Formats: sequence, C-alpha cells, structure tokens
Amino acid sequence: MIRKFKKKKTVNLKQFARDISDQLKNKTDNPFLESKIILSHFLEIDIKDLYLFDNIEIDMDKINSIYEAIELRLKNKPLEYIIGYKPFRLLKLKVNEDVLIPRNETEEIIDIIKKFFPRAKTFLDIGTGSGAIALSLVREIENSFCVATDISERALMVAKENAKENNLENKVSFELADLFPLEKKMFDVIVSNPPYIDISNTKLSLISKEIYFEPKIALFAENKGLYFYEKILSKAKDFLLFDGGLVFEVGFNQAKEVVEIGEANNFSCFSLKDLYGVERFVVCRAKMIK
Repeated sequence: MIRKFKKKKTVNLKQFARDISDQLKNKTDNPFLESKIILSHFLEIDIKDLYLFDNIEIDMDKINSIYEAIELRLKNKPLEYIIGYKPFRLLKLKVNEDVLIPRNETEEIIDIIKKFFPRAKTFLDIGTGSGAIALSLVREIENSFCVATDISERALMVAKENAKENNLENKVSFELADLFPLEKKMFDVIVSNPPYIDISNTKLSLISKEIYFEPKIALFAENKGLYFYEKILSKAKDFLLFDGGLVFEVGFNQAKEVVEIGEANNFSCFSLKDLYGVERFVVCRAKMIK
C-alpha cells in the first residue's frame, strides 16, 4: 500500500514529479510527462508553471488524491479517466468510462475532411462517443453543422456536456440512434471512427490493458472488425448530398478491406496513412454515373 500523508507537507515539486515518474516508469512510455500532468491537475497549477515553485505546502487532501491517482494508474486505469478530461485539437473534452478516450491520431480526421471536402458544411458523425470529431468540425469549420449519433445514451450525455462546456450546443444535434439518424437527412460528409477490434480476436492479451477500462461497445465489432463499415457503406448514399463522401478511421491492416467494401457499394475509395505511417484512414466518394 502506498503511504498517505495525514497532514500538510512541504514538498519540492521537481523531486515529487521525479518520485511519481519512478513509480510509473513500467506503466507508461512517458512517465515524467504523466507525473507532471497528475501534479498539474490535482494542484491546479498550469503544467508550464509547475517548476516556478520549489518547496510548497500542499494540503493533505491533495496529497492523498495524488497518491490515489498513482495507485489507479499502476492498476492500468487510463490517465484520462483519472483526471477526467482529454485535450483534442482545440478542445478540452470530458471523458469517463462511458466513452472511448479520443486517440491522438483521430485528430487527423479533421484535417483530412478539410483537405478533401473543403466546401463541406453539413456533417454526420456516426458513433460520436465524447463528441470529439463532431465538436472539432463545427468548432473549426465556419457556418457548419453536425448531426452526431450514438447507440449509448450515457455516451451522448458526455458529448452534450462537452458541447455545452465548449459553447457549441447550437452547432451539433445529438441523436440516440443505431448508426443513421431516425429522420432521413442529407449531408456533405459522413464521418465515423466505429468499433473495429475483431470481437473474435484471440490475441487481446497483446493489446494495452488500458482498453479494458473503456466501453466494449465502442471497441469491438463482428466480421473481423468490419461489421460497421459494411453497415454504413451499404446505406450511406441515402444520406449523402451530391458529390458528398465518407471518411473513416480504420484498424491496423483493415484499410484495404474497407476500400474493397466501399468499391463494392459503388464508391471510389482510397486509404491514407497517419503520422505514424500506419494506413489509418479511408476516404470514399460516390462513383459518378456516366
């Protein structure tokens, strides 16, 4: 059991950060950064200002909260769930165990949409989760609007809170739905980062243990993880405006198969690599009828 202080204690923040980092070094790729994030969060000091302080007196409650956070992190609980938020592009998003933690590479979807659909103003975000993609689109694209669907009522509650906190309530309509909105609407772009881990995968032990804290409904899919791409692409044309298209995030080694699913549904598709060199995204447009 990690020792907890019972009264105020004077602490050297640099040494405190190093001590936390030492405890986390076998749990994360960047233990020193995580130690600073934990201190910044619980001490309510901007991370860039942490080392402006040398020895400071910290209340017992805050000390105990920091050590409780370390204990949770050592049990593989994601840091984002511990501190309750995740930065995403220009936004600060609330996250809890009802929503998938937005990944850094997912941020690239916004740039892809801007590049390949520069005139797009209306969006459908399928499986919105925390609202990361939907809220980023309407935050960064002038005069835009997004309908964001999710099958999880609890996820939508989080997304709505994020819209309110980021003053974007009037630019997104959140709908409880299984993929597509119940009322037929037309969009310039359909975007989705659906569940894509193969539900029958026997090598899940090789995946980070942190994902076991995340909602399974947002992670796993049938048919080698391709189920939702098949469902979305089979109905997408009923919801797309002329010259509209789709942008997907896909799992490792899935890009080729998702492109093939798109082609089979009369879309012209291609894949793109993320910043790590992994084929992570698929862009589709309806084939023109000659």
